[in-house]
Amino acid sequence: MLKLLDTSSIILILEEIKCPEIFNHCIERGHTLGITGAVYDELSANPNSFEHFKKYEKISVIRNDHQKNSKTYEYLTKRYHSLHEGEISVLCEAVEMSYSKSPCYCIVDDHAARKRKDELGIQLTGTIGFLLWGKKNGCFNEEECQKLHQKIKKSRFRIDSQILEKLLT
Repeated sequence: MLKLLDTSSIILILEEIKCPEIFNHCIERGHTLGITGAVYDELSANPNSFEHFKKYEKISVIRNDHQKNSKTYEYLTKRYHSLHEGEISVLCEAVEMSYSKSPCYCIVDDHAARKRKDELGIQLTGTIGFLLWGKKNGCFNEEECQKLHQKIKKSRFRIDSQILEKLLT
């Protein structure tokens, strides 16, 4: 299954906590990792983030420029002003893929987006949920989860402490 990542998850995992093994773990389990063209553009606008991303070649770029003409894009941009282009493109791609019976799993950190996953009929979690999936599937042991927890707490990543604590349980 395709795991479709948003900009914030790429930056946190590759740049801030330096944990690319979660991506390797996904690939070893037969998953494909992807980002949309809009996420690629957001990453490339920040030279530091883009350098980290370019070193990791196992994430494919899905060019979905057609989305700006879709009803889903129009609906999301009008209804959710807080969503940026990357998040909207990930959600649109997931909806389009669900129509074609090729579901994907989205990794998006915006709370408004996560609240709408059922309405949109897509599978979605945040970056911490993605890391918890890795923990559940043997990617991280307890000690590694404690280190991840500390790195995330020290990062610029904004997360509810109760959600972050799940890495320790």
